[in-house]
Amino acid sequence: MISETKNFIESLLPYPNWIRIILVTCIIVTISIYLFYPKMKLGNVDISTLKISYVEVDSNMYQLAVVAKITNLTNKPLAVDQLVFTGDKIDMISRGVYRMPLIDNHFNPIILTNNEIAINIVGKPFLKPKESHIYKGLLPIKQDITIEHGSPFEIIFHGDWVVIDSDSQSYVSTPRAYGNNESIISLNDWNQESEINAILKLPPQNNLISDTTQNFILYNRDRSANTNLYGYCTTNYVRSQHGVMVIVRGAPNPTLTDGWKILGRDYQEIWKDHKKLTLYNKVYPPNRPNQKPKPFGAFSGIEMKAGESSPTTRCADCISVNIKSAKMKFNK
Repeated sequence: MISETKNFIESLLPYPNWIRIILVTCIIVTISIYLFYPKMKLGNVDISTLKISYVEVDSNMYQLAVVAKITNLTNKPLAVDQLVFTGDKIDMISRGVYRMPLIDNHFNPIILTNNEIAINIVGKPFLKPKESHIYKGLLPIKQDITIEHGSPFEIIFHGDWVVIDSDSQSYVSTPRAYGNNESIISLNDWNQESEINAILKLPPQNNLISDTTQNFILYNRDRSANTNLYGYCTTNYVRSQHGVMVIVRGAPNPTLTDGWKILGRDYQEIWKDHKKLTLYNKVYPPNRPNQKPKPFGAFSGIEMKAGESSPTTRCADCISVNIKSAKMKFNK
C-alpha cells in the first residue's frame, strides 16, 4: 500500500502544481463522501408488522395512522427518528359506500399535507440490539369523505419503508405483514391507545404491482380458513364440512399459503371440469339433486359468467393513487 501511494505521488510530478492540487482535492473529497455521508443500509432493521387505521380528526375528515413493530438487528443502539414510505403507489380498496366532494372541480382521493410521507418519532428510548418497539404516528395523508355504509377503504402500500435514526442513517425494510383496521378511531382514542386491531396479511409482491386485476375462485379443505392476501378484495365465504370457497380479485399470480388453491377464474371454468364441479357442489350444493350449480358470490359490476344472479360485494372498486402526482399537487 505504501509503495502504491509512493508510485501514485511520483506519477503526478510531471504535471503542473495546479493540476496536482485539483487531483488530490478530488481524491480527498471522494474519500470523505464515502466515509462520512450517511449510508443506506439493507436488512439491519426489521419491520415485522405495519397496521393502518383511519383516525377521525374532524367531521368527515380522516387521517391515516400507522403502528409499526420495529426490531433492531444491528450491533448498536438506535434512536429511531422517522419512518418514511418511499413507494410510488397506494391502492384504496372499497369496503363500503362513500361520498367524496370535488376539490377545485377535481376528484382528489387523498389530501397530502406534506411532501414526505413519514411519521416523526418523539420521546422513544434507544432501541437496543435485537430489541423491538412499537412506534405509531399520523401520516400526512387525509381524506375528506363521508362513509355512508361499511368500513373505510383498505389501504395498500406498494413499496419500501425506510427507518431513519438520530445519526441520519437509513435502513430500508419491507414490512413482513400488513393489517387494516375495519373500524374508525377517534383522535382521543388514538392518543390513548398504542395498538390497532387488524387482521394481518402478507405484503404485495413488488414485481406484481400492476393495474391488471383478475378474479380467482379459491378453495381450502380447512372449512375455518380465511385468506390473508393483502390488497385483494374478497366476497363472502361459503363453508361446509367439505371445505371453504371464496372469490378474490387482485393482481395476477397471488401467493397462496396455508392450504389455499385456485379452483378457477370464473364459474364456467369450474363447472366444465367434472372433478372441480363435484368439489364445488359439495361445498355449495344446488337447491335440488341433479340441478345446475349456482354461483355463491360475485363482484359488483364484474361478469363472472354465472348466467344467474348471486350475492355481490362492492369491494372490487379500487382507487390507485400515484404518489408522485399527489406530491406535485401538494407542491402547487
